[in-house]
Amino acid sequence: MDIVLYHERSHANRFDGIGMFILQILTVPFLPRAKAGLTEEFLLSAEFECDRFAAEQCGDGLAVADMLVKLGRIRLGEMMEIGAREDTYVFSVFGQSIERRVAWLINTPGSSEQGLSEIIERLICYTVIAAFILAEPIHHALEKALGYLLK
Repeated sequence: MDIVLYHERSHANRFDGIGMFILQILTVPFLPRAKAGLTEEFLLSAEFECDRFAAEQCGDGLAVADMLVKLGRIRLGEMMEIGAREDTYVFSVFGQSIERRVAWLINTPGSSEQGLSEIIERLICYTVIAAFILAEPIHHALEKALGYLLK
């Protein structure tokens, strides 16, 4: 149970809820698939980091991996009890891939700062693309608004 508490404490310390809120605001002008992809990457990166923190605190990455598998089995059992369609069974906890998280815990000795930096780089790239796409319409809208104000 301590592993789960360490993991959740890490979410609180990292302000992941606020980060997700800011991400949702910044990605408003993005296409739905781009926004969903960026959100999924943010969530997975946050889960990787919180899993890493829990592993550091308890001193055993395999124990964290074991806990993820146990939680995944509980979640799968709950889905089967409520009668979810078989093709909707995804071995995940809250939509985050357990397989990737377990593999990451087993195969990654250090921090995943690169994962977070990749998310930031992608957010910057998407923002620049959105700025280029929106620049022309915003420019013309401002010209019209100023034209009406100056008449």
